[in-house]
Amino acid sequence: MIFTAPRGPAGRRTAAIVDAAEIPIPHEVVRGQSPRSRFVAVQAKRFREDLYYRINVMRIDVPPLRERKGDIPLLAQHFLNHHAKEFGGKKFTINPDAMLVMKKYDWPGNVRELANAIRSAMATSSDAAIGISNLPDSVREASPYPDDREGEKRQLVEAVRKHRGNVSAAARELNLHRVTLHNKLRAYGIEATEYRKG
Repeated sequence: MIFTAPRGPAGRRTAAIVDAAEIPIPHEVVRGQSPRSRFVAVQAKRFREDLYYRINVMRIDVPPLRERKGDIPLLAQHFLNHHAKEFGGKKFTINPDAMLVMKKYDWPGNVRELANAIRSAMATSSDAAIGISNLPDSVREASPYPDDREGEKRQLVEAVRKHRGNVSAAARELNLHRVTLHNKLRAYGIEATEYRKG
């Protein structure tokens, strides 16, 4: 606490620190300013110089998400786990094609935008598998496929081929109900029997 005394005979005020206590400050208060903006504020006398050097112990520059897209799968899994309780503890997964689209997108809103996109996808997914169609419109625009159906069809074919036409096994991998997968295969004209080995 800084105590300011009344004006003395010379018309000046004197100040003395009579007590000090730690006051918790939300990280956002400091994090909201970049190191550069804080330094400029110090020069302009809008930020206390002694406070600046007290908090400027170690500087860590975190690149934007568009420059570290290799982190997207790990971050996405973190947000899936984080929001799972909100959706009844369901274990969500992200289809490979949807992950490819997420890696193509530049994420101007950085990690916070990714977190919101994952939560939105979980809310719109009819089962535990998040596909391209569950991603926000802005993210889907980065799709390398002409439309979402082509990407989904490729994923279905790959799963059925991998399990040699075993629809139940393919459904488990895709986190789909067996009946749901059958309906999707029928809609795309995919014959699971063609991938069975005699």
